[in-house]
Amino acid sequence: MSAQLSYPSLKPVKGSVAATAGRRLWTGIGSMLRAACERNRSRRMLAELDDRLLRDVGLTRDEAVAEFRKSFWA
Repeated sequence: MSAQLSYPSLKPVKGSVAATAGRRLWTGIGSMLRAACERNRSRRMLAELDDRLLRDVGLTRDEAVAEFRKSFWA
């Protein structure tokens, strides 16, 4: 006769502390990724501006290139 062992589900119960922490973690990661994508998009647009428009915003071409070369997470 073999005994069958029953294991509890590892899935967090809705409303539990673990489920809430998991949602917060994924929400935070999503927010960080959206911010990184927005920075990357803004830097690409900045790199495409001509010298006249860069002067209008108070930047030189070298400053715009330096900003463009930054890592997406920085």
